[in-house]
Amino acid sequence: MAGTGFSAGVVAAMLDVPVLSLLGPLDEGRAAGFLLPGDRPGDHRFSHALVRSAVAAGLSAAEQRRLHAAAAGVAADELAFEEAVRLYRQALSVGEGEIDEAERSRLELALAAVLYRSGDLAGSQQTAARVGRRAERRRDRLWLARTALVMEASGALDWDGEICRLCEQALAGDELPDDLRARVSARYAQALVYQGEYDRAGQVSRDALAAAGAAAGSAAGSVALVDALRARQLACCAPDGVTERAGLARRMLRAADAVGSAWVEMWGRLWHIDTLFETGQLRSVPRELADLGPCLERLRGPVGEWHFLLASATLALATRPGPRPPRRWPGRPAHGIPPPGCACPAGRTRCRSPSAWAGRRTSSSWRSGSSRSAVSTSRTAPAPGSTWARSSWRSGWRPPPWAAWTRP
Repeated sequence: MAGTGFSAGVVAAMLDVPVLSLLGPLDEGRAAGFLLPGDRPGDHRFSHALVRSAVAAGLSAAEQRRLHAAAAGVAADELAFEEAVRLYRQALSVGEGEIDEAERSRLELALAAVLYRSGDLAGSQQTAARVGRRAERRRDRLWLARTALVMEASGALDWDGEICRLCEQALAGDELPDDLRARVSARYAQALVYQGEYDRAGQVSRDALAAAGAAAGSAAGSVALVDALRARQLACCAPDGVTERAGLARRMLRAADAVGSAWVEMWGRLWHIDTLFETGQLRSVPRELADLGPCLERLRGPVGEWHFLLASATLALATRPGPRPPRRWPGRPAHGIPPPGCACPAGRTRCRSPSAWAGRRTSSSWRSGSSRSAVSTSRTAPAPGSTWARSSWRSGWRPPPWAAWTRP
């Protein structure tokens, strides 16, 4: 909702009521001349900005904050994260001096979450850190835990260290319920992995799974289990953890059935596909990709499609025929440009320089299928003291990466 226009569907989601229940009040507003039809079906707009101002003036500051926050939540659900950022900031600006500490922290953490999803990592980190500092001063472990859950590990040592510090303080006491303890432990394990502390991350991720098991049977427990599985999967991402990760993928799929989440199902299927690649079970990957397709149809946004295309491309690369020689002889750059130091014109298809990479010899080795290196540096590189070698190395030219390719 922006300006003087609004959507009936958005208003229904904000008020948590069916859209049909709004038809009567909307008809009354149109009959009184306060509302006009919008450009799209279901859209309406105030007949004048003064009408909108009068409606807003009749609401208390607390009610305006609640409605702005509800609208921001709807915008985030619709992946309109920049709009959600604007609405959360507007909610924080209404009656700013009257907002109590708990409500301010709740709104700022919601703002930090949508800032992160909109791509503003610095803004998200600053907002979350502000809430964390206030919780530290109050020694409030509950809000420390909630803050830690909003702070995403990013690979930046200072930021990941801040996450670890908040998680340690939140987990120090016994105030947290099992589901929240499991989620904070999971976030702690993820940050430890990004910091390279793999042994500690392994133990913390096991603790997260144990706490999630203790919280099983509730909706909050299911969410905690998903977070713990993700942390454990990250903690055992080394090749020797492939067997455990295959089991984690199966548990993730069962959790997806329990919570009814296509997002959770996507991760379970992607984990399973990863283990199939690692164990060489390439013939099973197409079937898993086919099962992943209907799951992605229930998701919005490009993330799922990106992972699907990545796995499909990996499969195509892994199942292609054996390596083929390059179309041009080694040492010749693309676009028909001769090697540095060569006096041949750019349009020539074969360099005639006697000191440039011995093209005919390498071409014959490609054709013969010799098991020796098709492009051996000792055979094809110019003599170290030659004029061409001195000029080319001085100018920064180096042999291309595939110049040391060896036939399997």
